[in-house]
Amino acid sequence: MKNVKWLLIFLLVCTLTSFGSKDSPVEGLRVGDIAPNFMLKAAQANNKLSSMKKNNNLILLSFWASYDAPSRALNARLGQMIHKIQNQSNIEKETKNESEHQIELLSISFDTSKAVYSETLKMDQITSHESVLAFRGNSEPIFKRYKLQKGFTNYLIDANGVIVAKNITAKELESYI
Repeated sequence: MKNVKWLLIFLLVCTLTSFGSKDSPVEGLRVGDIAPNFMLKAAQANNKLSSMKKNNNLILLSFWASYDAPSRALNARLGQMIHKIQNQSNIEKETKNESEHQIELLSISFDTSKAVYSETLKMDQITSHESVLAFRGNSEPIFKRYKLQKGFTNYLIDANGVIVAKNITAKELESYI
């Protein structure tokens, strides 16, 4: 009987503590977590990321490589969708009907050849100011920090650094704006 009493107390404590709310997001890779910070040797990526945060923009952080066809195709479609959204936003600004969010793309390629990377940007019509080459491939610290493996991913991050969506498609992206 004594053991049953302690078991019930233990279960009650576990139940009560499991319903506690999170005070603030923690760093992680799930929706609602704060996206891990990173630095790349490419200064343009660090400058772009910090300027995006200052402007209260949503940031679509897209990881890809030319040798990974699905991530490359998705990155190109996301880039096209962002250009479409930005063009619509510019029209709305002219008519004084500004949209709630702006979105910018930070595309990080893990190709090890600058020539292949540059040619892929041209073929996929991705502007170089949106994309950064992490030239050490999967040896880059960000590769490990974001736990990337075969089959890259993307993250939609708000101005506070919180992950809003993960593995988002171009069609889904439109619904966040």
